Amino acid sequence: MPATRGKGKIIGVFGTKGGIGRTVLACNLAIALKNSLNESLAAPRNVPGFHGLFGQRPAARQGAPAGRQRGGQAGGQNVGVVLVSLDFHAGGDLPLILGLNPNRNLADLAAALDRSSSAPLEDYLDTHLSGLKVLACPAAQGSAGVVTAGHLKLIFNLLREAFDYVILDMTPSFDPRMLMALNQSNLIILIASPDLPGVKHLKQDLETCRLHDIQDEKLEILINRAGVRGGIGLPELQTELQKHLLAAIPVEEQTVTLSVNEGVPFVLAQPHSGVSLAVKRLGLKVIKILASKELSSGAEGAVMPAQQGEAAPPPEESSRAENRLVELKIKAHQRVIEGLDAKEIDLGMSSTPSAIEVARSKVRLIALKVVEELAEAAGLAREARDEMVGEIVDEIFGLGHLEGFLRDPEITEIMVNGPFQVYVERRGKLELTNKVFINDAQVMQIIERIVSPVGRRIDEASPMVDARLPDGSRVNAIIPPLALNGPILTIRKFSARPYTVADLIRFSSLSTEMAAFLQRCVEGRRNIIVSGGTGSGKTTLLNALSAFIPAHERILTIEDAAELRLQQQHVGRLEARPPNIEGKGAVAIRDLVRNALRMRPDRIIVGEVRGGEALDMLQAMNTGHSGSLTTVHANAPRDVLSRLETMVLMTGMDLPVRAIREQIASAIDLIVQQSRLRDGSRKITRITEVLGMEGEVITTQDLFAFEEEGAVKEGIVQGTFRSTGLRASFADAAFAGHFLLPVETRGEG
Repeated sequence: MPATRGKGKIIGVFGTKGGIGRTVLACNLAIALKNSLNESLAAPRNVPGFHGLFGQRPAARQGAPAGRQRGGQAGGQNVGVVLVSLDFHAGGDLPLILGLNPNRNLADLAAALDRSSSAPLEDYLDTHLSGLKVLACPAAQGSAGVVTAGHLKLIFNLLREAFDYVILDMTPSFDPRMLMALNQSNLIILIASPDLPGVKHLKQDLETCRLHDIQDEKLEILINRAGVRGGIGLPELQTELQKHLLAAIPVEEQTVTLSVNEGVPFVLAQPHSGVSLAVKRLGLKVIKILASKELSSGAEGAVMPAQQGEAAPPPEESSRAENRLVELKIKAHQRVIEGLDAKEIDLGMSSTPSAIEVARSKVRLIALKVVEELAEAAGLAREARDEMVGEIVDEIFGLGHLEGFLRDPEITEIMVNGPFQVYVERRGKLELTNKVFINDAQVMQIIERIVSPVGRRIDEASPMVDARLPDGSRVNAIIPPLALNGPILTIRKFSARPYTVADLIRFSSLSTEMAAFLQRCVEGRRNIIVSGGTGSGKTTLLNALSAFIPAHERILTIEDAAELRLQQQHVGRLEARPPNIEGKGAVAIRDLVRNALRMRPDRIIVGEVRGGEALDMLQAMNTGHSGSLTTVHANAPRDVLSRLETMVLMTGMDLPVRAIREQIASAIDLIVQQSRLRDGSRKITRITEVLGMEGEVITTQDLFAFEEEGAVKEGIVQGTFRSTGLRASFADAAFAGHFLLPVETRGEG
């Protein structure tokens, strides 16, 4: 039977594991549900229909009773089903599967609702050949950031008034938007694959739903691709999950793949296939379940959490759920989200600092009120209440537990090794913190919040990503199945104010004489490579050296994930792009280096060379773009030369080794070796000049060195910065007039 008059039903299709066929299932289920409902309406009857949102009703409907009316095929009308794409990480997939080319989408509707609450809903929907209405998600991930939980709440209200059934294809995340969608859903279909990772993710999804007070009676489990060779059998799955299975969709890879590639859902293209029949049965079962829920509740709306004063269903026992403080915070967090409007949420990663601060103040007031109400009964101490308010605000606007570490100026790196291990680097030393996450899904939520605004994606098909925070801090994430102990997140923090060479002298990273020499080298347009190991401070030094570039020169920076922050005005910043979900559209650093040569640069700064782009960089340095800077991973200046040689060979060009070495020797003037010492300090340990070729060998000479002296005292490595007494071969009369290498200089070690 159709949904209750005046109040459509929301069906969420959800699952945090990537590659489980969530979008394909949602598309085919929506069409099957619509066709099943139309076929069941043998004669005209009063059922929920359009509510005047789309303008004047057709003449045939003028005599309909108040509210919405829709009949079966005999009446020439269709039951209203709408499919909504909430997959903000792969927004372009749903139109591909349906063969649609949407002109407008969810972000456009959200923007219209900001302007007016009476936006014409029909203008933002597409119609599939089956008659199914579709509200698409923005294909560009950056555009998806404008859609907030508040927007979704308004849109769901409009859709439930206009349609009998609303199918949601959801993002695999428990971010505030998805929590809103899950709470608004009358039925949630949790999808799992018949393998151990699928069962693991499903258990985590069930646990996280319960921790967020999402009613267990709304959760139904569906096994997709059942019967796949080597997969876990259905009886074993049911025993393992201890929960009834809603349905099992059989594996038919050829049918599904052909359907997706042709852009025609398989329930239409091959209606009698096993997978199509299974989805049709699922549609009938969904109708029956929702009808029985409606009869048992006697309510028109969604199955919502218990009303105030009623006892909420007790969650199932689990070790972390027994932590009353965690449960209290989750409950408070959810109530705060529900109390926000569309302009007070999801501002943390994309808006201006002033807008964020105003929104944070508003949300803090709401959180204070909610926490006071809940904590009073729990007997929570004032200090714990204040801490809970701060954590709630941080989770809404930032990165939750990690926000405190990001604000701490002494912390330079944050390392999350799965949900239960969070390390930080403080003053060069690693420390294990007392912060933990609930499960993998909560870590994934943090990762997705970071990567989405910068147009990156991470899922099982693309399980590694480099990104950046708004302040320029560098982020790397890697998730299962590559990360065996859960998602791993590494954040290399950047100072709010970029370090200058004066700061580095104050930190004893180099001596005054070394700084003066490097300044003259940059101003004299010498090609410099900063070398060092991971976390040695290469990028910080490169950023500091770039400040010596004259303001009138045009600079182009090229990076994998943009993190350099140059102080000059005439700077063009280029960033490499990873492939899209189809494996296309990648733009590598090498492509950007070649393109940069057509952009009339005075200087090219490559954040790091680690592949074939080394050849293009060397050629640029040798063809009029002197004064270029870059970094490379190497443990010593001689190793830099070997690495460059290897990277050039990686291009696949059949060049003689001698020709490569001649290119390197003529292009590179100086190698600055940066090291992190055993006390955690970072210092320039060598400044080495590349002289040229002698026979088959590139010759070099050290100009400066840091020499350790004696044992470590009070945890600090003792040593001295020294000049070797050798004069740089490129120090001509003009250069020497500004600077003369001393025989020996001492600095703090």
